[in-house]
Amino acid sequence: MLIIALGFAAKKLKILNEDGDKTLASLVVNITSPLLIIFSKSSMPSGEVFGNVLAIAIMTVCSMLFSYFLASRAVLFVKSYSNEEKTIYRFSTVFGNASFIGFPLCYALFGNTGLLYASIYSAIQDVFFWTLGVKIMTGGNFDGKLTKLLNPNIFAIVIGVVILVTGIQLPVFAQNTLSTVGNTTVPLALLVAGSGFQGFMIKSGSLKHFLLPTFLKLAAVPLLAVIILTGLPIIDAVPKYVFLLEISMPCAASIVVFARNYGRDHKLASEIFMFMTIASMVTIPLIVLLIKSL
Repeated sequence: MLIIALGFAAKKLKILNEDGDKTLASLVVNITSPLLIIFSKSSMPSGEVFGNVLAIAIMTVCSMLFSYFLASRAVLFVKSYSNEEKTIYRFSTVFGNASFIGFPLCYALFGNTGLLYASIYSAIQDVFFWTLGVKIMTGGNFDGKLTKLLNPNIFAIVIGVVILVTGIQLPVFAQNTLSTVGNTTVPLALLVAGSGFQGFMIKSGSLKHFLLPTFLKLAAVPLLAVIILTGLPIIDAVPKYVFLLEISMPCAASIVVFARNYGRDHKLASEIFMFMTIASMVTIPLIVLLIKSL
């Protein structure tokens, strides 16, 4: 929260501007995060993770499909919502901020192991992002361009898996480079998240409309996941925690850019992003406390 506040202050004091935000975000997505993902896999014994990777992959697919179904049923049938609101709220309910908040949180709590599982969650969400996400925003079907699914983080996961499978030992200088640059992901990502708040305004009349998608994304789906996973002792604790943290994230920061690209109400998208992110500062600790109590 303090690093997010620093990002907000930097934007307020004009240390950061819009171009600076884009540069930092691009740096995180294209350089620091991929290097951190590779490092997390290169420094981990392979035998202990494959079963957990498969488990979190299956859980992520199920959660994406369920969230899409829930959002379609709950949001679309609210008559007071305009068509534009229904589109933005459906998208915000399905897709979470797995990278800019999820990665730092999972890495801070569980180190390389947590980041590994978080990267698997994020990679699978990316697939749904460019398929179901496009369908939601356009009201149509995915255009079939699978190249949209390719990004440096996907390549990093593939490289990391190869390292895990083959048991390749990277030289010490390579390990140091990966860890030194990769470890900047956490503060940079949180600074970007905080900087993004500056300039966002929430209209008082919109607050009541935000309650349903926020409840679905930050409370209903995570609580249901907690109940289900509590009854599945066959899954290890760390992947459970990481999955539940990722599924409890507020809506993806990219909702604003996505809405702008597809001609949707990007101002409304920025409002729901800001509202959910602030609300998650309360809901995420509560979800963690609930997990521990169960």
